[in-house]
This record gives sequence, C-alpha cells and structure tokens, in this order.
Amino acid sequence: MKRFIFLFFIFVAVFSCQSSMLEKTELSFYFWKTKLNLSEKEKLILKKMNIKQIYIRFFDVDIDSESQKPIPLSPIQNIENIKDDTIKIIPVVFITNRTMKNISHEKISDLAQKIFIKINDIAQKITFQEIQLDCDWNSKTKYNFFDLIKELQKITSQKNIKITSTLRLHQIKFAQKEGIPPVKNTTLMLYNMGNIQNEKTKNSIFELQTINAYLDNFDTYPLDIDYALPIFSWGVVKRFGKVVALLNEWEVSDKNRLFFEKITENQYKVIKSHYEKETYLYKDDEIRYETITKENLTQALQLLKNKRKKTPKNIVFYHLDTHLIDKFGTDFFEKLVKPSL
Repeated sequence: MKRFIFLFFIFVAVFSCQSSMLEKTELSFYFWKTKLNLSEKEKLILKKMNIKQIYIRFFDVDIDSESQKPIPLSPIQNIENIKDDTIKIIPVVFITNRTMKNISHEKISDLAQKIFIKINDIAQKITFQEIQLDCDWNSKTKYNFFDLIKELQKITSQKNIKITSTLRLHQIKFAQKEGIPPVKNTTLMLYNMGNIQNEKTKNSIFELQTINAYLDNFDTYPLDIDYALPIFSWGVVKRFGKVVALLNEWEVSDKNRLFFEKITENQYKVIKSHYEKETYLYKDDEIRYETITKENLTQALQLLKNKRKKTPKNIVFYHLDTHLIDKFGTDFFEKLVKPSL
C-alpha cells in the first residue's frame, strides 16, 4: 500500500511537470512596418530571447473610395530578408471594419480568395502555418467577418494552415451581442483602448482601469486567448483642440527641449514652430506624451492572471524595434512572463 501511494505521488509530480511545460508561455513580437529590414542587433535580440515566431503585417484591406471595392493597401516589402528557419512567420492582414460593413455577402468568398493569393504573392518562398485576421468587428459586421474566416478556412484546410483572429476588450465584454469568431485561437489586443480625442484622456494607449472594466466574462470566454501588449509610445499633437498628428516614439530630450514648455506631467506646449519627426509643429500646438512603463506591463499581466485561470501560450509585444526593446531590456521581457507560467 505504501509503495502504491509513493508511486501515485511520483506520477502526479511527473504529470504536473509535464503539464507545466506544455503550458509554458512563449514571447513573440508584431512587426508593423512597411519594410522588413531587420538589423543585425534585432536578429541577435530575437536569438537571445529565443523568439520562435513573429507576427508580420502583410497588408491592409480597405474600401477603395472610387470603386467602393476592397483593395489591399501598404503591402510589406523585403519579406525575403527573413531567412531564419528557426523563426516562424505568421502573416497578419488588417481588415477595416468598414470593409466588412460595405461588402455584400456574395463577395466574401471572392475576397477570401484574393486575400490568400495576395499573402502567397508576398510570402513567395517563405512557408507559414497560420494566418491572423485583424479586424475590430462589431454586432453589425460580425456575420460578414465570421463568414470571411470560414471561407479562408475552406481554402487553407488542405494546406495545414490555421486561421486565427485578434480580439478586442469590447468583444469579450459584449460577447453575446458581438459574437465569438469561428476560430480556436485569438490574440487579445491590450492597447489603443482610450479616446484619443478626449481632453480627459491621459493615456489612450493603455488604461488599466479600462482593461479591468471589460473583463467580467474573461474566464468563461470559450477560445484560447493570447495577449498582445504595447511597448511603444507617441506624442498626440493637438491644434485648436483637435488631434492633428501622432509623433511615433516622440519624447522631450536634450536635442529638442528648447522647443517645448512642460505644462503638466505629460502635457507639453510648442513654444517655437519647427519640424519634429517630419511633422511641422506650430507655436502653441499642444502635445500629450503617452507611453508604457514596466509597471504598466507587470500590472496588466497580473490583472489578466487574476481574471483568467488559463495561461496564454503566447505574449506578443507591439512592436519589434531595437529602440523599444532596449528601453525595457531583454531581461525584463523574460522575467515578465514568469509570474504567468
């Protein structure tokens, strides 16, 4: 009897270890630029962090203003620069909600065919086993978007390619109304959640209170969910009370400090007209500096862990850029996922 009990506990321990290993969270990145030119430093970073896959935006789909038909926009260039067999490439196609709103149901199958052809034209010799569709659908567009997924699944079913989708917070909170996409895996986009035009908004990229307010049904959501977290920052330029531009990765430094006057903790006023990151700023323009901190990311993952028992298989950071990764440090990213294992 004692031997049986001993063997039972050994079995439980081994099984637990195997389960833990199977549920290990992997790190990955989105690549959201129009040209794929990875520097040697970025390649070393990917290797050091043991990155096994990259989600690359291949192109956007939007409605053409003249023909009123869906067309591909801003396709990625230099995709052939990825030649590392150890890193899987996942094509991402961003589809505007108005595309899904304006397309007739009869044209969805044709759109799916064109999307798949365009992906293959770009990928050329690069193989892939997954396509991710990124669309902020709602209750009015869900049927068209879900049918688009099904049509792509038909096309790829014999090619060992799975279709996944992104997910927004409102699509979780109002799942009964907005529907659940016909996929097994999704990626929850945890950024760009605030009203960028609202004067009361302090950080439109990330608001922990907003995340918390939308997670009532998180633990019961029936799909596997990965998390996409932001590591970028920007300056929101307002002129006469309206947002007129975004300055990506902008900050006040020794190089440009004389052009700005600090108003509040994250608000600045332009005191001299000048060019800033190829954007002309006028005197009296106001800039709201929005960024992400290590504390923000740590708090977000802890909140998600508290709200959902199931561990994500992937945490995807937006987006792959040497400057952004250096800002946090590669060690931080690796430590960040350990509490969620």
